[in-house]
Amino acid sequence: EPSATSRNTRWRVTSSTRGILGANGTIRGASGSGYPEIARKSGVDALRTWRLDEAEGPLDKVLPDAEAHGLRVSAGIWLPHSPKFYKDCSNLTGDAFWRSEIDRYVSAVRQFKNSPAILWWIVGNEAELEVDASGGNTCVWKRIEQVVQAVKAEDPNHPIGTVIAGAAEWKVRAIEAHSPSVEFLGVNCFGNDCLWVSQNLRKWSWTKPFAFMEFGPIQQARVPVTEFGSYIEETSAQKVAHYSATCYSCAEDEQCIGSFAFFWGWKWEKTGTWYSIFNEWEAVTENV
Repeated sequence: EPSATSRNTRWRVTSSTRGILGANGTIRGASGSGYPEIARKSGVDALRTWRLDEAEGPLDKVLPDAEAHGLRVSAGIWLPHSPKFYKDCSNLTGDAFWRSEIDRYVSAVRQFKNSPAILWWIVGNEAELEVDASGGNTCVWKRIEQVVQAVKAEDPNHPIGTVIAGAAEWKVRAIEAHSPSVEFLGVNCFGNDCLWVSQNLRKWSWTKPFAFMEFGPIQQARVPVTEFGSYIEETSAQKVAHYSATCYSCAEDEQCIGSFAFFWGWKWEKTGTWYSIFNEWEAVTENV
């Protein structure tokens, strides 16, 4: 089964049955679960899901498709974002909502843990964002720890990480303090922000591996706006430069175990082309 191991100071993702995975232990990933045949032909090692039951690809469909194409899957366990779920952690085990949710998570892990396509589990994606984008709160990280422990008890054979929105010092130190069972850190970052992640993590004394779980073009908030309020989207060529720089920075970094390009599919987010690597918008003729 896959694990993240450090050998001669470089972290690698390895399998107990297949040895070193990816490119010398670094996973070349796609954030999305569609187009598995194209993914494999493009050199992708793993796809990514965010939820156990997401409409565009539930695990019971994604895993067999991935396995058939020689791919693995970063399997996401979505945690709620609403601040109301992170107001009080004084009694972690006494909350009926969280007991029910954890039972549901563990049941799914039990169902899928023996699939050869499972790469690792991701508990939470930017769970801190609506509580406090700059750092969440202590309760967020304690809940993540609670879920990670439950998942690890059910499946000790796969690594478990969590994903944050950008690598901010308070978040990283809070995870270290309150989520010690997290085995690797996932970071969603865009544009040139990704190129500073490794340096900052070292500065903040983060010693575990990390992965870019979403990366791609500059986000809307960082680009110029026209006088009539439209955001100026980068060209495909400009976007490719960001994808390439982040991917190679991970491959060359001894602490980075994977990079997942966003978005492997098509979605409308500000425009139908901002993040989408594939085009399903008839008015557009150029893919990234």
